[in-house]
Amino acid sequence: MSKARIVILTALVLLLFTQVLSVSAQTEEDETAVRNLAIISDGEHPGDTITYTLVGVEQPGAGRVLQGWLVTDNGVARLSTGTMTVGASGTLNHTYVSPTGENLLQRYSKIEITLEPVPDPSPNSPSKQAIWSAKIPFQAVNDVRSLLDSWSTLSENGSLIGLRKELAIALSEAQLAQTSTTLEELQDHIQKAINVIEGSGGTNYSPEANDSGDGVGVLTYAATSRSHAVTAAADAPDNPEAVMHGAGIQTTISNVDGWVREARDQALVVLVTDELVAAKIQTTPMIGLLNGALNGIDTDGDSVIRATPGEGGAAQAYREAQFMATLVFQPGGLPRPIDLGPGLPSTGDSTLAMLPLAGLAIAGILTGLGTFFLIRKRRAFS
Repeated sequence: MSKARIVILTALVLLLFTQVLSVSAQTEEDETAVRNLAIISDGEHPGDTITYTLVGVEQPGAGRVLQGWLVTDNGVARLSTGTMTVGASGTLNHTYVSPTGENLLQRYSKIEITLEPVPDPSPNSPSKQAIWSAKIPFQAVNDVRSLLDSWSTLSENGSLIGLRKELAIALSEAQLAQTSTTLEELQDHIQKAINVIEGSGGTNYSPEANDSGDGVGVLTYAATSRSHAVTAAADAPDNPEAVMHGAGIQTTISNVDGWVREARDQALVVLVTDELVAAKIQTTPMIGLLNGALNGIDTDGDSVIRATPGEGGAAQAYREAQFMATLVFQPGGLPRPIDLGPGLPSTGDSTLAMLPLAGLAIAGILTGLGTFFLIRKRRAFS
């Protein structure tokens, strides 16, 4: 076999090996990403709790301990979430609750887990040995915050928090209407529910009824939530949490919007009903629609309400937004990954990530050499 053919064959084999290695590395990373997470959730206050769940964590060894740190967007400030215990099987489950009730998403979008000495001479500052790190995609973080933390000057709440609060008020007004003893009392509660649904700029808003909501309106909160979910998913297309759970929010908000509009239309029917008993009967479907918009509807009867068409409500949209802010851990951190020692590179190790690129570069060089030899040989015989 000629020298040129040998070189080209070697290059092709190396290319094939590189592709297999890339797929293998990606599969390993995907499996790790599914299991190693931190999620911000609600305790006594919105967003005041963060839960770490990791597997495959090495024991820190004698005289050392793992410690978690929430990190601000610019990486300057850090908040300790406490030291962590690694189970015998390499599992790490740790929960931190803000003692002040702070919404952790408001300031923090990154996490590091570092290796610290025991006793620690500087317990409020992390060491340089960061073993794991995670972050919310910076392109999506502002929209996620708008869903879960703060929205605009019109409301102090995130749009999904405002949506749930206003839906609960509208539902309460409808329920009070059904227990009213006079037609006038019933109609007053129904009008208040309409005011809460449409907001102060709504077509059917009545300033004569004492507005029990914040004036923004359920429909405005719903539209704003959908907009933020769409933008966050579009801005972080390579982040599976942003894309998947952003789609879940859009689906559930479509459910909410449809049910709320039906409830509003039913409320308008109640307003023109001139007999108390008949008006109460007409209020029943309105209550069902508002309850579905708030809590979802188990349409398939499997005892689970999902973020799917015809099922999910505002509660499910809120949970999807929290999953959208999932922090997926990767080995290593800032300023450098921990030294794993000699041997084969572990999952996510930077060495493993560089091998496919190196393979492609070498294969390209070999292919070029093979082509050169072929051209040279042909010229020799021409």
